[in-house]
Amino acid sequence: MHPAQENVLDPISGLSSENRAERRLCMMQAYVDDSWEGGTALIVAGYIASVPQWLRFTQLWGAALDTEPKMNVFKMNKLRQTACRDRVESFSRIIEQTISGGFCVGIPIVPLQKVCKDLELPPIYKRPYYLAWILTLSVFRKFHTDTGWEHDLEVIFDRQREEKFVTEAWDKLREKQNGDTAPIKCAPVFRSDEEMLPLQAADLLAWWGRKAWLQNGTFRGTQWFFPWEDRSGGLPYIYTEMNEAGIRKHFKENIIYRKEQSSLNISVRPER
Repeated sequence: MHPAQENVLDPISGLSSENRAERRLCMMQAYVDDSWEGGTALIVAGYIASVPQWLRFTQLWGAALDTEPKMNVFKMNKLRQTACRDRVESFSRIIEQTISGGFCVGIPIVPLQKVCKDLELPPIYKRPYYLAWILTLSVFRKFHTDTGWEHDLEVIFDRQREEKFVTEAWDKLREKQNGDTAPIKCAPVFRSDEEMLPLQAADLLAWWGRKAWLQNGTFRGTQWFFPWEDRSGGLPYIYTEMNEAGIRKHFKENIIYRKEQSSLNISVRPER
C-alpha cells in the first residue's frame, strides 16, 4: 500500500476492515482573506467520501502529482495562473471520479462583527468559526439524510495557524448542542496536507469557493463555480451561508434567549 493511503487509514486505525469500509471521512479546508479580523468572509469547504473512495482518490491523485512537471503538494494558490488551468482541471476530474459530495460554507466577517457588537456577545462568537461549524453540521446532517449512511463521520481538518480557533469553536458547538453533534462523534483531527492527500482536494474547492464569494458576495444561485465544464455526472455540492439577518436571528434564538432562560431562578411551591 502507498504511504499516502496508509495516512488515510490512520484516523480510523483500530477498526475492523468491515467498519472501515462503512465509515465516511470528511476532508476540510478553511480560507479567509487576510485574517478573520479584517477579512471579507470565512470559507470552509470539504469533500465527503467513504474510505475505499478516498483510497482510490489517493492512488490517482498521487500519480497526478508524479506527472511531469512533478509536484510535492497541490496548492491551488500556486496554480492560479491561467497557464496552469488545464492541470488544475485534470486534478478536479479525479475528484469527480471518486468522491461522494462536496460543500462550501460562507460566513461574512463584517456583518458577524456588527451583530456581535450590537448584542454584546463574548469574543468567541466574533470569530467566524463557531457559525461555520453550525452550518457545516447542518450540511453533514443533510448528506446523512440524503445518502442514508448510518455510520459515524470522521472530520479531518488541514493543519493551519487557525487550529486553536477551529477547536475552540468546535468545543463551544458541542456545549450548545448538549453534545448532540451527530453524525460526528469525535472532535476533528488536524493533519498536514502533504501527508493527507485528500486535504489537497479540499484546498482546490475552498480556493474556488473563496474566489466566487469575493466576486459575488454570496453563494446564492451557485451551481458550479469552476471555470471548466461540469462533467461530474451529478456530484452533489451544497453551498450555504449566513447573512446579517440570519446571524442575528441565530444568536438571538440560540445564545441570548437560552442565556436568559438559564438565568431564571423559578421555584414552585408544592401543593399541600
